[in-house]
Amino acid sequence: MRSGISIISLFFLLLLYSCEKQHIDTAQLTPLYSNPQAVFKDVSFPDPAHGFIVCSNGNVLKSVNGGQSFTTIDVDSASNKDYDLIFFKDVNNGLILDDEYYVFTSDGGLSWKEKDTSKTNPVKAAFKRQVPTANQFFLDAKQGYQFGIKDPRKTGIVKKTLDGGKTWKEVYSGQFNKVQDVDFFDSNSGFGVGDRSFIYTYTQGDSYIDLRDQNGNSMPLLLKCSVRSAKSVFAISEHSLYTIEVK
Repeated sequence: MRSGISIISLFFLLLLYSCEKQHIDTAQLTPLYSNPQAVFKDVSFPDPAHGFIVCSNGNVLKSVNGGQSFTTIDVDSASNKDYDLIFFKDVNNGLILDDEYYVFTSDGGLSWKEKDTSKTNPVKAAFKRQVPTANQFFLDAKQGYQFGIKDPRKTGIVKKTLDGGKTWKEVYSGQFNKVQDVDFFDSNSGFGVGDRSFIYTYTQGDSYIDLRDQNGNSMPLLLKCSVRSAKSVFAISEHSLYTIEVK
């Protein structure tokens, strides 16, 4: 009898573990804005109303109505560089970066100044956090996330650090072919986007839920994201902006 109970208990434990590992929840994916003439590189929404998108030609698009429409900002960069990343601390203070240079604004994009990143660490100096890169995001000086592809399986992966990047712990490996970006609302809640899928965490980034569109729509290839609230996020594909809201 004891053996039977043990086998039954083991069966249910394995079933529970399997369900937890394959936990898939639903979310609402809503298209907001599309621009076929522009190639979007990165997105930053410092609050739900104000947002910025950097494009492949160095132009920056600005929205003041939650991503419903955008106007083009003249960065007026002397080097006319193709910037890859954008980060706004608030509606006024932000910067766009490439490997060598960055331009920053303190008036919401009305004017910009250019600096050499080899001489300064712009985000850390101005915003008290490490510079975002193509495969890393830091919530503060200590807590950060590394994302991309797990070889040789070619599945998406997220790693977490609590010591500023000295050591890393794997916290997600699953549905993505590649995790393209992650962003956090606070130390508990965050999102990840990637190859036609997205993930959500409310456990300080220690575990993730795979999300699917509640209407069964196929997912676009999402490249970058910027949190909107603890349960919603802005995300971009090559030409479009979306919101994702956990239900």
